Amino acid sequence: GQLGHGPGEDAQVLAPRRVQELRKVRIEAAAAGDTHSAFLAQGGVLYTCGNNARGQCGHSLLDPVNPTPRKVDALTARHVSRVSASSHFTALSSSEALGVILL
Repeated sequence: GQLGHGPGEDAQVLAPRRVQELRKVRIEAAAAGDTHSAFLAQGGVLYTCGNNARGQCGHSLLDPVNPTPRKVDALTARHVSRVSASSHFTALSSSEALGVILL
């Protein structure tokens, strides 16, 4: 799930390949944490996938694993301009926020 290819698919990825869930989305930047990934799409839209046990994907804690990229609904009203990921968080900046937002 952390690469966005779906449940059980990431263990078999030995070379770069297109993330099918994002095939119609223009990705401008990507960031990878230890167990999750973030994709910044054109227009400042953020998608995340992988381990969300600590909320690092920005989705409900009731969804601890997201095997394919999902839009971060909490950021719908924001234009994300940069994204970075680490082991237990995702950091981003947006034109509407002063400073950095942590997920």
